[in-house]
Amino acid sequence: MLSIDEDEEMRTRVAEILHYDSPEAEKILIFLTSDKSEMIRTDACDSLCNSKSQEVFELLKNKLKKDKSALVRGYAALSTADIANNICYDKEKLTEFIQFALKRKDCMGKNSFI
Repeated sequence: MLSIDEDEEMRTRVAEILHYDSPEAEKILIFLTSDKSEMIRTDACDSLCNSKSQEVFELLKNKLKKDKSALVRGYAALSTADIANNICYDKEKLTEFIQFALKRKDCMGKNSFI
C-alpha cells in the first residue's frame, strides 16, 4: 500500500492525489494526517476538504488545536470550514471555535499564514 511506503515522496503523492470520494480514501487520508512529515499531514488535511463526515470534521478541529505545524493547522482550518459548510454546521459555533484556536499563543508563529 502506497500510503505506508517508506519513501516520503510516495506518501506525499498519495496525500496530494487522493481526494475524499469514498470511505476507503477517507480512511487513508485520516491515517496520513498523523504522518511524521509536515507536508504529508498538510496534504492529507487539504485533501479531506470535501468530506461530509462528522468524524473527519472533529479530527481536523483537533489538528487545528494541537498540531505542532502552523502549515498543517492552516490547512486543517481551511478544510474544517469547507466540511462545516458540507455538513451544515452552525457557522457561529465554527467562528467561535476558529477564533478560540487562533488565540493560542503558539498558533501565530513568525512564518504562519493564519
